[in-house]
Amino acid sequence: MTSYFAASCPTCGYQMDAHSAVGYEDAVPSTGDWSVCLACGALMIFQRTFGKLTLRLPTDAERDAALQDDVVVAAMFAQRAARTANEDDWPRGPKEPA
Repeated sequence: MTSYFAASCPTCGYQMDAHSAVGYEDAVPSTGDWSVCLACGALMIFQRTFGKLTLRLPTDAERDAALQDDVVVAAMFAQRAARTANEDDWPRGPKEPA
């Protein structure tokens, strides 16, 4: 399932308007779930801020734990492979050079 709501990547500033869960058709993002930025590949965590779901960068310990999760690692590799294959047309955040 794809959820539609705006969130921006804290690394590159890419404005996301949809979020999908790899391998979980009916999932919707919630606090503590992982995300990978489509544009830059940054690893992020969903959090609730003032009642709104936003994204933040993980702590070092959280990042180390995520890198032990096969689904998170697969999502990161898939993003990198897709970006490499489509470099000229791949979306970029406002903080990323063209």
